[in-house]
Amino acid sequence: MLGDLGAHVIDLLRWWFGEFSRVSGSLQIFVKERSDRAGSKIQVETDDAAAFAAECAGGGQALVQLSRVAPEQHNYMRFELYGSEGTLVLEYEQALAHLGRVSGARRGEGEVRPLPIPADLAEGLDGQGTFPALHARVVNGFFHGLASSTGRDAPSTQGALTYPTFADGLAAQLVIDAVVHSAERGIWEAVT
Repeated sequence: MLGDLGAHVIDLLRWWFGEFSRVSGSLQIFVKERSDRAGSKIQVETDDAAAFAAECAGGGQALVQLSRVAPEQHNYMRFELYGSEGTLVLEYEQALAHLGRVSGARRGEGEVRPLPIPADLAEGLDGQGTFPALHARVVNGFFHGLASSTGRDAPSTQGALTYPTFADGLAAQLVIDAVVHSAERGIWEAVT
Protein backbone atom coordinates (compact mmCIF):
# COMPACT_ATOMS: atom_id res chain seq x y z
CA MET A 1 0.00 0.00 0.00
CA LEU A 2 2.79 2.40 0.90
CA GLY A 3 4.61 1.87 -2.40
CA ASP A 4 1.38 1.86 -4.42
CA LEU A 5 -1.05 4.60 -3.39
CA GLY A 6 1.42 6.00 -0.86
CA ALA A 7 3.83 7.07 -3.59
CA HIS A 8 1.14 9.26 -5.17
CA VAL A 9 0.03 10.74 -1.85
CA ILE A 10 3.64 11.54 -0.93
CA ASP A 11 4.21 13.16 -4.31
CA LEU A 12 1.09 15.29 -3.89
CA LEU A 13 2.04 16.36 -0.35
CA ARG A 14 5.55 17.28 -1.54
CA TRP A 15 4.03 19.36 -4.35
CA TRP A 16 1.85 21.21 -1.86
CA PHE A 17 4.25 21.56 1.11
CA GLY A 18 7.81 20.83 -0.01
CA GLU A 19 10.24 18.21 1.21
CA PHE A 20 9.81 15.96 4.23
CA SER A 21 12.59 16.06 6.82
CA ARG A 22 11.67 13.02 8.93
CA VAL A 23 8.94 10.41 9.33
CA SER A 24 7.61 7.91 11.84
CA GLY A 25 5.65 5.05 10.36
CA SER A 26 3.84 1.77 10.79
CA LEU A 27 3.06 -0.89 8.18
CA GLN A 28 0.46 -3.62 8.69
CA ILE A 29 -0.60 -6.80 6.94
CA PHE A 30 -4.21 -7.45 7.98
CA VAL A 31 -5.02 -10.07 5.35
CA LYS A 32 -2.29 -12.64 6.07
CA GLU A 33 -3.00 -15.02 3.19
CA ARG A 34 -4.77 -14.95 -0.16
CA SER A 35 -5.59 -17.47 -2.83
CA ASP A 36 -3.44 -17.53 -5.94
CA ARG A 37 -4.88 -18.21 -9.42
CA ALA A 38 -4.81 -21.95 -8.86
CA GLY A 39 -6.74 -21.59 -5.60
CA SER A 40 -3.79 -22.38 -3.33
CA LYS A 41 -3.31 -20.27 -0.21
CA ILE A 42 -0.18 -18.11 -0.20
CA GLN A 43 1.30 -15.89 2.50
CA VAL A 44 0.92 -12.14 1.93
CA GLU A 45 4.25 -10.32 2.24
CA THR A 46 3.28 -6.74 1.40
CA ASP A 47 1.53 -4.19 3.58
CA ASP A 48 -2.16 -3.58 3.00
CA ALA A 49 -2.23 -0.62 5.40
CA ALA A 50 0.29 2.06 6.25
CA ALA A 51 0.31 5.07 8.53
CA PHE A 52 2.96 7.68 9.13
CA ALA A 53 3.56 11.06 10.65
CA ALA A 54 5.89 13.44 8.84
CA GLU A 55 7.61 16.71 9.52
CA CYS A 56 8.14 19.02 6.55
CA ALA A 57 11.50 20.69 6.05
CA GLY A 58 9.84 24.11 5.69
CA GLY A 59 7.71 23.62 8.81
CA GLY A 60 4.41 21.87 9.25
CA GLN A 61 3.31 18.33 9.81
CA ALA A 62 1.44 15.64 7.91
CA LEU A 63 -0.48 12.60 9.10
CA VAL A 64 -1.11 9.94 6.46
CA GLN A 65 -3.35 6.87 6.74
CA LEU A 66 -3.53 4.44 3.80
CA SER A 67 -5.62 1.28 3.64
CA ARG A 68 -6.40 -1.29 1.01
CA VAL A 69 -8.76 -3.12 3.38
CA ALA A 70 -11.15 -0.36 4.52
CA PRO A 71 -14.66 -1.75 3.91
CA GLU A 72 -16.81 0.10 1.37
CA GLN A 73 -14.20 2.80 0.74
CA HIS A 74 -13.69 2.34 -2.99
CA ASN A 75 -10.70 4.51 -3.85
CA TYR A 76 -11.77 7.18 -1.33
CA MET A 77 -9.25 9.86 -0.42
CA ARG A 78 -9.58 12.84 1.91
CA PHE A 79 -7.02 15.57 2.46
CA GLU A 80 -7.46 18.11 5.23
CA LEU A 81 -5.14 21.10 4.97
CA TYR A 82 -4.83 23.51 7.90
CA GLY A 83 -2.91 26.76 7.69
CA SER A 84 -2.69 30.05 9.52
CA GLU A 85 -5.27 31.64 7.19
CA GLY A 86 -7.82 28.85 6.89
CA THR A 87 -8.77 25.26 6.10
CA LEU A 88 -9.23 23.31 2.85
CA VAL A 89 -10.70 19.83 2.55
CA LEU A 90 -10.38 17.79 -0.65
CA GLU A 91 -12.41 14.59 -1.01
CA TYR A 92 -12.12 12.17 -3.87
CA GLU A 93 -14.04 8.97 -4.42
CA GLN A 94 -14.58 6.79 -7.44
CA ALA A 95 -18.28 7.69 -7.60
CA LEU A 96 -17.30 11.35 -8.16
CA ALA A 97 -15.20 10.34 -11.19
CA HIS A 98 -11.98 12.39 -11.32
CA LEU A 99 -13.26 15.68 -9.96
CA GLY A 100 -13.88 15.29 -6.24
CA ARG A 101 -15.19 17.88 -3.81
CA VAL A 102 -13.47 20.87 -2.23
CA SER A 103 -14.63 22.60 0.95
CA GLY A 104 -12.98 25.35 2.91
CA ALA A 105 -13.15 28.37 5.15
CA ARG A 106 -10.91 31.32 5.81
CA ARG A 107 -9.93 32.08 9.39
CA GLY A 108 -12.92 33.54 11.24
CA GLU A 109 -15.54 32.44 8.66
CA GLY A 110 -16.86 29.53 10.71
CA GLU A 111 -17.61 26.07 9.36
CA VAL A 112 -16.07 24.80 6.14
CA ARG A 113 -18.47 24.93 3.20
CA PRO A 114 -18.40 23.57 -0.35
CA LEU A 115 -16.26 25.59 -2.76
CA PRO A 116 -16.77 25.63 -6.53
CA ILE A 117 -14.07 24.06 -8.67
CA PRO A 118 -13.10 26.43 -11.52
CA ALA A 119 -14.61 25.33 -14.83
CA ASP A 120 -11.25 25.22 -16.63
CA LEU A 121 -9.94 22.72 -14.05
CA ALA A 122 -13.13 20.61 -14.10
CA GLU A 123 -13.50 20.45 -17.89
CA GLY A 124 -13.98 16.85 -19.00
CA LEU A 125 -13.61 15.43 -15.48
CA ASP A 126 -17.08 15.91 -14.00
CA GLY A 127 -19.02 12.71 -14.57
CA GLN A 128 -18.70 9.01 -15.21
CA GLY A 129 -16.62 7.87 -18.16
CA THR A 130 -14.06 10.62 -17.61
CA PHE A 131 -10.97 8.43 -17.58
CA PRO A 132 -10.21 9.10 -21.29
CA ALA A 133 -10.09 12.88 -20.64
CA LEU A 134 -7.86 12.44 -17.60
CA HIS A 135 -5.62 9.98 -19.43
CA ALA A 136 -5.27 12.38 -22.38
CA ARG A 137 -4.26 15.24 -20.06
CA VAL A 138 -1.59 13.17 -18.37
CA VAL A 139 -0.23 11.48 -21.51
CA ASN A 140 -0.26 14.68 -23.60
CA GLY A 141 1.54 16.54 -20.84
CA PHE A 142 4.10 13.75 -20.49
CA PHE A 143 4.93 13.78 -24.19
CA HIS A 144 4.97 17.59 -24.18
CA GLY A 145 7.50 17.42 -21.37
CA LEU A 146 9.67 14.96 -23.31
CA ALA A 147 9.53 17.05 -26.47
CA SER A 148 10.42 20.29 -24.72
CA SER A 149 12.95 18.82 -22.30
CA THR A 150 15.66 21.28 -21.43
CA GLY A 151 17.64 19.00 -19.16
CA ARG A 152 16.58 21.07 -16.15
CA ASP A 153 15.06 19.40 -13.12
CA ALA A 154 11.99 21.66 -13.01
CA PRO A 155 8.66 20.02 -13.89
CA SER A 156 7.19 20.68 -17.30
CA THR A 157 3.74 22.23 -17.46
CA GLN A 158 0.93 22.29 -19.94
CA GLY A 159 -2.15 24.30 -19.05
CA ALA A 160 -2.96 24.06 -15.36
CA LEU A 161 -1.32 20.64 -14.88
CA THR A 162 2.21 20.05 -13.62
CA TYR A 163 4.09 16.85 -14.39
CA PRO A 164 6.64 15.25 -12.07
CA THR A 165 10.26 14.63 -12.94
CA PHE A 166 12.56 11.71 -12.22
CA ALA A 167 13.84 13.71 -9.23
CA ASP A 168 10.26 13.90 -7.88
CA GLY A 169 9.98 10.11 -8.14
CA LEU A 170 13.30 9.66 -6.35
CA ALA A 171 12.27 12.08 -3.59
CA ALA A 172 9.00 10.15 -3.06
CA GLN A 173 10.94 6.88 -2.94
CA LEU A 174 13.28 8.31 -0.28
CA VAL A 175 10.23 9.10 1.87
CA ILE A 176 8.87 5.56 1.31
CA ASP A 177 12.25 4.07 2.29
CA ALA A 178 12.36 6.23 5.44
CA VAL A 179 8.82 5.11 6.44
CA VAL A 180 9.81 1.45 5.93
CA HIS A 181 12.97 1.90 8.04
CA SER A 182 11.00 3.73 10.71
CA ALA A 183 8.42 0.94 10.86
CA GLU A 184 11.18 -1.68 11.15
CA ARG A 185 13.10 0.20 13.86
CA GLY A 186 10.23 1.86 15.72
CA ILE A 187 11.89 5.29 15.63
CA TRP A 188 11.68 8.58 13.75
CA GLU A 189 13.72 8.31 10.57
CA ALA A 190 15.36 11.16 8.66
CA VAL A 191 14.49 11.41 4.98
CA THR A 192 17.85 11.33 3.21
